Amino acid sequence: MKPCVQLQANDNVANVLEAVIKNDCLSVSGHQSEDSVEALENIRCFHKVALIDIASGTDVVRDGYVIGRATRAIKRGAWVHVHNLESKRA
Repeated sequence: MKPCVQLQANDNVANVLEAVIKNDCLSVSGHQSEDSVEALENIRCFHKVALIDIASGTDVVRDGYVIGRATRAIKRGAWVHVHNLESKRA
């Protein structure tokens, strides 16, 4: 299992702590201890993985803060980055 960390209980993403290959099993530590998620694609070290299905237009939350909005549906286990996330700043 590869490690990832959920910083706050309401986070819908976690940061992976090492590079992840598609189908790797991720061990989520933090507020949902002993949870796991399967990576749907390769994810770079320290990038984000979706912990739940995130609908298009939904806020993406990390460390208790909204970091952006999903530009399309993001499946649990998918890489969350600029290709499916946009800033809410003007």
